Amino acid sequence: QMNDEMFYDFCQAQLEVRQDENYEGWAHITDEQAVQAILDMNGLEGKMSVDGIVERDASGRIVSLKIEDSRLTRLPREIARLAKLKNLSLKKNRIRNLPREIGDMVSLQVLDISENSSSALPKEIGYLRSLKSLNASHNNLGAVPKEIGKLAKLENLLIALADGSLKHEDVFGDHGHGALIYDLEPFSLTGDDFGVAVTGPRRNLMRPSSLRPYFAVPFGDMMISGCF
Repeated sequence: QMNDEMFYDFCQAQLEVRQDENYEGWAHITDEQAVQAILDMNGLEGKMSVDGIVERDASGRIVSLKIEDSRLTRLPREIARLAKLKNLSLKKNRIRNLPREIGDMVSLQVLDISENSSSALPKEIGYLRSLKSLNASHNNLGAVPKEIGKLAKLENLLIALADGSLKHEDVFGDHGHGALIYDLEPFSLTGDDFGVAVTGPRRNLMRPSSLRPYFAVPFGDMMISGCF
């Protein structure tokens, strides 16, 4: 058994371990290295250059990536380091699965994975809050992940809660349990250090949110977090 102090120390130690594991070779990967990782994984090193398949913005960040009809079979998780990428076209390849880290690409607006060999899309695609166009035609897909569109709906509910316009029927209609407001005065989600505090087993849904989420529990998805 652990008392509160021991539990806190345990949580901090686990968090530091995770940070150390992710520090080298992941957190500091550049745009060019992320694209090169795709080419290397698929045996395309030396066959095409990074500059020949990307477009950049004024600051030099990669905003568009096109690797089409090149026999790609898989993507490394490093692709998520393309934080400014808006357009990703991977059509006419042999990709079977997309990495779940694709859900971290919060700037992505257009995703074309048509004419591949995918049998399923990762649920994390539903976390792409900026996505406007998804072309997954001519694959072997079954059902579309139910997470697609959920983040935008959740954000709209939170905004309505904050400005006082949310009604119980709005929440019940989406299979929720209701909404509770202690102060009738509208409050802003844009001030202070964060917009909303998030706990619970499905909290990852809010990670790419534009409402600046704060994850109140430092380690673990615990519903009961106490004071923070």
